[in-house]
Amino acid sequence: MRGMSLAPSGDMTRRMKAAVFEATRTIGLNRRVGASAWRRQRLLILCYHGISLHNEHEWNPRLFISPENFSRRLELLDRSGCTVVPLGEAVQRVYANEIPERAVCLTFDDGFYDFAVQAQPRLRQFGFPATVYLNTLRCGHDFPAVRIGLSYVFWKSKRSVVDGRGLPGLDPVEYPIATPEQRWTLAVAIHTSLLAAKADVARQDDALRDVSQRMGVDYDELASTRMLSLMRPAEVTALAAEGVDFQMHTHRHSTPVDSDLFVEEIRENRWRIEAMTGVRPTHFCYPSGLYRESYFPLLEAAGVVTATTTRAGMVSSKTSPLLLPRFVDMNSVSEAEFDGWLTGIAPWLADVTRYRPA
Repeated sequence: MRGMSLAPSGDMTRRMKAAVFEATRTIGLNRRVGASAWRRQRLLILCYHGISLHNEHEWNPRLFISPENFSRRLELLDRSGCTVVPLGEAVQRVYANEIPERAVCLTFDDGFYDFAVQAQPRLRQFGFPATVYLNTLRCGHDFPAVRIGLSYVFWKSKRSVVDGRGLPGLDPVEYPIATPEQRWTLAVAIHTSLLAAKADVARQDDALRDVSQRMGVDYDELASTRMLSLMRPAEVTALAAEGVDFQMHTHRHSTPVDSDLFVEEIRENRWRIEAMTGVRPTHFCYPSGLYRESYFPLLEAAGVVTATTTRAGMVSSKTSPLLLPRFVDMNSVSEAEFDGWLTGIAPWLADVTRYRPA
């Protein structure tokens, strides 16, 4: 009928993907691809953002994964015969064509506090190395990151609308906050307005506190749990001494168009990480996966060896070292799909599992 969309819903798409991957796993196709020469020539880099301290995965299952799901991921890695390799070593071996069996790297973006208390104890249990791409502006600042904090407050509030009067970047009207898209759009608008006004970190915190009070959410309780906050310098230092690899993610989690500003982001980020860890970082992750070709010569001049994206894929010796793909694992990803990435069949099924409207 006219006006009716035949495109599958998000839930339907996930169920269909899970069914496809479950079928390939059941008939043994995953195992055969995992043992193939094709898989032995490729590295899988896994990407995580946060492991929930409380209910973050319920609010944003694309950004946070539950501790229980994360533990199951590590168990599957362990029993699947994968070789978890440190990032620097893995990249060297890829381009030397000396990749170990079912090579996998574990990477974590941003440096949230939950890495220290949720991820690392579980990684330690299995002896798995990990790389944390750390943005440093809020490192040691025990308050929630503002943009995602706004989105979380809108979700946690029992109210259905936001009154835009007096809020930066918003008109004096009511905005609905029923969907993740609506909540994120408002959060970005407010945060962008604060940045345009050159608001410092303290002023941004005050804005989030103000919005929390308006929405009936206890900001002090949120801050005290250290949800959505980054690790402190002392925590970074301790984890680095334990073997955690800290690498660059820009100082402000920013990808400015201006070349000088971008280089300054790298310089400041590197200096602060080296001060905390005693190790000069040489690997980089594009914030939010955003990159421009103009960045490549700037990264090379800065001595950056690799740069990772959020494009799904696997790394081979033919992959550009400044455009390394990763699989972003999420709470909504089924175990069968995760196994499909470990074994290497997932890239072959990309077209089968990507649904589009007619």
